[in-house]
Amino acid sequence: MSNNGYVPEPKPMKGPIEVSAFYYPGTEQMAEWDQVEQTFPHIKPLLGWYDEGNPEVIDWQIKWAVEHGISSFCVDWYWNNGVQRLDHWVKGYYKARYRKYLKWYIMWANHNEPGAHSMEDQRRVTQFWLDNYFKTPEYYKIDGKPVFMIYELENLINGLGSVEECRKALDWFREETVRAGFPGLHL
Repeated sequence: MSNNGYVPEPKPMKGPIEVSAFYYPGTEQMAEWDQVEQTFPHIKPLLGWYDEGNPEVIDWQIKWAVEHGISSFCVDWYWNNGVQRLDHWVKGYYKARYRKYLKWYIMWANHNEPGAHSMEDQRRVTQFWLDNYFKTPEYYKIDGKPVFMIYELENLINGLGSVEECRKALDWFREETVRAGFPGLHL
């Protein structure tokens, strides 16, 4: 702890290449740590059994990440027919004091049930990403282009009906990103 009782200001360490780490926000409720503790009693996080959406906890994560050369987190992000889940970390991140030190980007965990994806839903979720994340200074971009990953391309293809429909949806996603003022999309 620092003199003021809060997480000490990070001192980022930068190397010759950018390093990103995958982050799975899997403990939305403190009770989920009980399962981890029961399964692996000999393993305990350095932060203890923590509230993953707490901005102070996230500031510790940011501090430790950037002081060890990590410049961004690729965050597992869930959307299923307009319903988000496991977004507690992202919400907490945007309240964290030190968020300017660590960028983040979406790894869309689209492993939903068959038929859960449609072009209409793609339009809704794209607008959500543009309005809430891509335009923020904390969202990771390369040459001004938001970075975005899709977990299961096959699910997207199946949900949209074909490879050609998926191609159209991804082309549309890129076009919407450009229309929103970005030079493109790193997909």
